[in-house]
Amino acid sequence: MLKNISNRKACRAASLVKAAQFITKAAIVALTVLIATPASAAEHPKDLGITLGYVSRNNSAFAGLVFQYRFSQAFRLSADAEVVFRNENRNAFLIDINAHFPFDLGRKWEAYPLVGFNSSSWSRHNINADSQGDGSTIDKRSTNFGLNAGGGVALRVSSTLKLSLEATFTAVKQNNTARVAALMTYTF
Repeated sequence: MLKNISNRKACRAASLVKAAQFITKAAIVALTVLIATPASAAEHPKDLGITLGYVSRNNSAFAGLVFQYRFSQAFRLSADAEVVFRNENRNAFLIDINAHFPFDLGRKWEAYPLVGFNSSSWSRHNINADSQGDGSTIDKRSTNFGLNAGGGVALRVSSTLKLSLEATFTAVKQNNTARVAALMTYTF
């Protein structure tokens, strides 16, 4: 029994190391692109803000931070980190890097399809491990990588405030989920 628990801990540690390596590489690539792209702020606006929404995997709410960098009129990268609140004995930490392809719907409105990558770290709590009849439970965490697809609409309220609604489907091994989010970002 102890050997099985230590093997699970080793697998969990290896998964977390892989996730950290992926996140570090993605952050380095994003920072390199941002630093190497000379442009004025007006040509390439950046958005920083919060996201709140609903996730279907555990019928719960989530909250997070989002950063967006617009490389051109038709291409924007978005990176976000979200915490899915515990419900149905599950909670999660999600990291997304998505490419948006915005197009204007009017003077202040835009719509955009999105595609991207996801790292999902889901936890299951109070799993019945009662093989000995002692009523014991365990917690289990799994970290997997997947793909995102979806779209959204955004309203530029002012030159510094943008409100968005976004729907995303995430295909991840054993943890496929749909998310609907409201975003409020500050443009600088």
